[in-house]
Amino acid sequence: MHGSRLLVTGGLVLSVSLGLWTGIAWSDDGHDHAKKGKADPKAAVTAKEREKADIAAQKNCVVSNKSLGSMGAPIKVTVKDQLANEQDVYLCCQGCVAKVKKEPDEYLAKLPQKAEGQKKSGLK
Repeated sequence: MHGSRLLVTGGLVLSVSLGLWTGIAWSDDGHDHAKKGKADPKAAVTAKEREKADIAAQKNCVVSNKSLGSMGAPIKVTVKDQLANEQDVYLCCQGCVAKVKKEPDEYLAKLPQKAEGQKKSGLK
């Protein structure tokens, strides 16, 4: 068969015409799989810097009002507000997580106000 590939498995012959997808991944698909999944180190540094800036801006846990970092590394939790927009909030300890998840709007109201461009839209 010209323009087709054959795969023989247990007596079953599958013919796959070029350009059609059948769920079988071919090893010669024209790109390097070794690069897949490797994170960009610059993006990781930028994300860490952004988290540090967000923690510094928030300063205190919205549940306990304790200084972030006073009980170990702050815990980042992403919750949805009443408009279904995702927002990150940092907490002082694991004990505060359930409270924020149960009533996110109550605790999100305690966050320092961010500029509109810094809020997450919730759209992906």
